[in-house]
Amino acid sequence: MNPGIMEFEFRKNMLLGEYYAAFNMEHGVISRLLEDEMGTDRTIIEQVLQLLQSAYQDDFTEQVWFGREISLKVLEGEVTIFENILTHPNHHDFEDEFELYESESSATCGLDDFESMLVQWLQFTQN
Repeated sequence: MNPGIMEFEFRKNMLLGEYYAAFNMEHGVISRLLEDEMGTDRTIIEQVLQLLQSAYQDDFTEQVWFGREISLKVLEGEVTIFENILTHPNHHDFEDEFELYESESSATCGLDDFESMLVQWLQFTQN
């Protein structure tokens, strides 16, 4: 599977002090992960960065971080970001109706790319 190139841009609303992350459609769920789950919370971002370091050390053990609505897992050098509803036991009952929605509810990218992006987000939100 080729996860594709992850294109993104970070923005800040100077009036409200809010931070935004714009990603290409294929990686749109990452915007919600950054904005809604992590925000500017350095502790949460550093927890995820530590999880990524654990993944580098043990490539064959799945590393998982659970957010309120969006989570991520890392296995064999690939990061998968997904809405938690996708793991709900009854999710498959509506598979046909939500196929398009599901494609926007998960994304994959390389571990190096994700770590680089997350470090950039941390630097952007902390300055």
